[in-house]
Amino acid sequence: MRIKLPRAEFFDIFGVGVFLIITLLSGWALTTGNSIPQWGLLFLFFVGLFGIFVDGTIVNNTYIRNGKTVPGAGADDPIVVK
Repeated sequence: MRIKLPRAEFFDIFGVGVFLIITLLSGWALTTGNSIPQWGLLFLFFVGLFGIFVDGTIVNNTYIRNGKTVPGAGADDPIVVK
């Protein structure tokens, strides 16, 4: 049985969304003054910003600038596990 796995860069697309949610949630909590400790909110906020930057750079360089399609669409070489 052969299983086709997408390249690692494929998961960075999901990472951008997750880090965007973390950043927006922590930014919203920081501005509204919710009960989460401020150091925790600042930590989440900066982790989110850093993650958006890193994953966004990878997605930009892999898919946007190079014009590659999303793995699984047939144009990219997936990793094959035997």
